[in-house]
Amino acid sequence: MPWGFVSVELAICAWILVLLVAELVLPASRQSSTWGIAFAGLVPAIGLLIWQMPSWTGGTFQELFVADPFAGYFKGLFLLTA
Repeated sequence: MPWGFVSVELAICAWILVLLVAELVLPASRQSSTWGIAFAGLVPAIGLLIWQMPSWTGGTFQELFVADPFAGYFKGLFLLTA
């Protein structure tokens, strides 16, 4: 199964879980530093998106999830505005 098509979304979801755990574990005086943790999670997601560029056409999960250049453009746009 080609998990590469959904790797960006999986990376973002995993990093959101890391941020939620960090908010629970860190004391209130250190919670202002979670922006750095959030930014550190965007870098690998952007790297995955760039790595996906050559294979942007195709689908997975019985063609329920289709990856094309238009979807890649919006993934990049959403990551850059985060």
